[in-house]
Amino acid sequence: MEQAQNPYQGRELLSWVVDEFERYERGPIWYAAMILLGMGLLLYAVVTQNFLFAVIILMFAVIIGLSSLREPQKLLFAVTSHGIGIGTRFFHFKEFGSFWILYEPPHVKKTR
Repeated sequence: MEQAQNPYQGRELLSWVVDEFERYERGPIWYAAMILLGMGLLLYAVVTQNFLFAVIILMFAVIIGLSSLREPQKLLFAVTSHGIGIGTRFFHFKEFGSFWILYEPPHVKKTR
């Protein structure tokens, strides 16, 4: 993979590529349970004549369905001498109250 050029301000100290969000693998049992739960809540909303609740359930189902079809984008995350860059956004250090990077040895790659 070719190294991306630093689009952020300052000298790049550390950078890596991350997924936009963590994607969870869900099996057919999860989808079946969610469909049954959604249908049950939708039936309850109609029986109690709570149509706003029905609309909210339908909106929630559409959002979950569309988000499960979308693949996460790869974002450049960089620590520079002036701040933090994530994707197309840049945050100056003065915008942070505090910032740290967690070091968890079993999951860390050492590069030199």
